[in-house]
Amino acid sequence: MPLPPLADKAQWSTRVRPVGLRPSTDLTPPPLTDKAKWSTRVRPVGLKTRPSTDLTPPPLTDRGLNQILSGSRSPSQLSQVVLDIHSDPRTRLSARGYTQLMQSLGQKGAWQEAISLIEHAQLAEVRVDVFMYNVAITACEHSRRWFQALQLLSHMLRFGPSPDIISFNAVIGALKKGEQWARALQIFGVIPEAGLTPTPRTFTTVIGACSRCGAGDQAIRLVRDMQDQRHEISQFVRTELVKVFQKAGDWQLALEQLSEVRAMSEDPDKFLLTAVVVSCGMARRWEEALRVLEEAALPDAGLYVAVARACEVAHQRQHAQAVRLRSQNRQQAGVLQRAKSGTVAARATVREAVEAHERSGSWAEALHAVAVMWQEGLDPGDAVIRAAAAACGTEEWERAIHLLEEARRRTNREPGVAVYDAVLGACLVAWRSALDLLTGLRSTGRSLSVITYSHAINACAEGGRRFEAKGGVSSKAWLRAVSLLIQAAEDGLQIDAAACNAALSACITVRRAKSSTALAVGKWQPALRVLEGMVLRGPHPNIVSYSAAVRACAEATEWEQVVNLLASTTWRKMPQDSNWSSPKQSLADYSSAAYDAGMMAFEVAGRWELTLQVLSNMLSDKDAPRPSVVTCSAAVGVCARMSQW
Repeated sequence: MPLPPLADKAQWSTRVRPVGLRPSTDLTPPPLTDKAKWSTRVRPVGLKTRPSTDLTPPPLTDRGLNQILSGSRSPSQLSQVVLDIHSDPRTRLSARGYTQLMQSLGQKGAWQEAISLIEHAQLAEVRVDVFMYNVAITACEHSRRWFQALQLLSHMLRFGPSPDIISFNAVIGALKKGEQWARALQIFGVIPEAGLTPTPRTFTTVIGACSRCGAGDQAIRLVRDMQDQRHEISQFVRTELVKVFQKAGDWQLALEQLSEVRAMSEDPDKFLLTAVVVSCGMARRWEEALRVLEEAALPDAGLYVAVARACEVAHQRQHAQAVRLRSQNRQQAGVLQRAKSGTVAARATVREAVEAHERSGSWAEALHAVAVMWQEGLDPGDAVIRAAAAACGTEEWERAIHLLEEARRRTNREPGVAVYDAVLGACLVAWRSALDLLTGLRSTGRSLSVITYSHAINACAEGGRRFEAKGGVSSKAWLRAVSLLIQAAEDGLQIDAAACNAALSACITVRRAKSSTALAVGKWQPALRVLEGMVLRGPHPNIVSYSAAVRACAEATEWEQVVNLLASTTWRKMPQDSNWSSPKQSLADYSSAAYDAGMMAFEVAGRWELTLQVLSNMLSDKDAPRPSVVTCSAAVGVCARMSQW
């Protein structure tokens, strides 16, 4: 019997039910549960759409942060986490969570983000303790940001929390990496005032600072303080103390350090032995240097080099030659002995020796060590060949190229990019050979590195300067430097500021070159294009970049461009502690150099009105450097020469 049709109302309110159950006559929908209230929204009847969900991520907590940090994160990913924290006011991290994130940032070199979390924690009313500050200072230490580390310590001393000895050690370590030795000694003097006791690490770092500053008396007092406090005098401390004696010429005290180490039944390490030999060599005590070599249990290649140099300084060339011969025989014997146990062990022996020769510049010994490996039918490996090529340096660049060719012939393979980079670095004074190497490396189909391009650009820039200094008219080397910069950008590489500055400096015409003005006319526009590329794509130009551009335009008598560059505020307001700043010259030095270059060009051209205009701008602009002696002399000279009394 067919069923009667459903009513319209029942047709939309009933669902399929198991057979045997009576249909419900109550058409009232059941009440929503709490879960359904928050997870469903009103939808048109009959539409089969999924319930809408809230896509807003939950606020970051310590648990979520631990999940993020448990995996391997890149610096950019960690920086994004910091940005999310700053932009989300719902973030709920404890002091421990902030500290863990700051530690990860410091290990990745993101010191700025680590410091910013201190301020965020304070705004979030999280108690900022000394541990968080220590992590931030350590992040600055790892990134060689001594100025920021000092700022954090100063803030702690003024506003709290009170720094502990770990804080001072981290700041002193940052000053050490930044070669701020005098400041390290000043901070060490603050430790007793803070009621703290220096640790062995503190003494070790500060004694190293004394050896760099020439504060020998203070270094000796610090060693005595360590002995009074029953701290162990490590061989590293003794090595730093010997370096102090080197500058004072106290070779006897240097030898006493060896005696004290042996009195404790210890063998002096290679660093202490080498430092003592250098002290004897500076005092022309070659007999004592030879005696140290004879008493050494396991002399390394660096010690042989130091003893040979000590003999040469004392004009004992026969003894120096004998020491070198002993070193070569020892290396060959070591290679033969290690070769019996496997190729890897032999490579390790030669690599250690060649790297020591690389540091000392002993190219002959380095090449001999590689030759010994080849004579025994062993492949030295790219690491050994790279170190030997680097030991050749710019003075023996032809030998570095010959080493590369010999490596190809003997191993029947192409050396790695690192070997090419070392040879290119040696070809700084041979730009054509550097370009040939670059072409050969590109023909192998391998990707070129930033270092490869940088070495080639530096070689072209140096080659152009040398050619023009000898009176050449146009070597086209400067043009190749600029074109290499463009090729690197096309390969997706960003060359560092130093290489970009080398390309910019190549656009500066040497004054002694014949027809220098005519040659400079074709250089200023590429220089400005390089500068514009740095502004748009990076790396960010620094004072050196703008100074080179000013000089390139000045040599081409493009006075309007010179005035525009000097008036630019984009470079005069650069912070001194930015990533590209030079450790040896301050911001004022570079900005003054730019003004000096422009003013001297105005003087040569007799443009007294431009000279006075720029000088007036320097005096009225608070961001500009104060006029230097060169600038003032140029202004006075051009006015006097042009009768503008």
